[in-house]
Amino acid sequence: MRLRLLTLLALAAMLLAPGASFAQGAFVSPVPPMPPAFDTPPPPDPGVLLIAPGPVTLDLYRVTADIKDQVATTHVEQTFSNPGDRPVEATYFFPIPQDAAITEFNMVVDGQVVEGQLMGKEQARAIYEDIVRQQRDPALLEYVGRDLFQARIFPIPPGGQRTIELTYSQVLPKENSLVRYTYPLRVYPLLQVGRRPEYVQPIGQLAIRADIEATSPIKAIYSPTHS
Repeated sequence: MRLRLLTLLALAAMLLAPGASFAQGAFVSPVPPMPPAFDTPPPPDPGVLLIAPGPVTLDLYRVTADIKDQVATTHVEQTFSNPGDRPVEATYFFPIPQDAAITEFNMVVDGQVVEGQLMGKEQARAIYEDIVRQQRDPALLEYVGRDLFQARIFPIPPGGQRTIELTYSQVLPKENSLVRYTYPLRVYPLLQVGRRPEYVQPIGQLAIRADIEATSPIKAIYSPTHS
């Protein structure tokens, strides 16, 4: 049985039953001199990791999931823009789904394959903690304990864009006859160092689509957060 779901502009998670969760990618520009700390830091949110200390906006966020029984292949596309008057060179971070069995992970930037580095939990911990010190954002400590994919992004010219595409596969957990796929996605603004959250830009467009296929009849598909 095959079923197609199409959701635009606001979907935090789609579940077929209980299982693993993961975060969205992060875009971190080279950090300028240490800015003053926020009077009140933003609250921790384990579903968010989108940071840019420079003038970078996320114009498009598209997620496509192809689920066949317990195997899910997820394709993520993100388009970043540089509204400033100087090139922005950055590093892209993507926390790996916790306790997931990753069978494929690749990255394409504007049609060119980008070499990246897949780091284990201990090496990733040092990256997260270093970003926390630079960004002064304790929310990032929520990702400690997860593997991390890191890749250097070509400079974004003034007024230019860079599109990042990620594809990875994972084996979904199954409890009795229930299988769960989770993509924790929150529409949050890009957090810029030295600027309060109310002054930064939100995500321009968000789209999520899932194709589900099972050898056994699908009795029900539900989400505890979205109907």
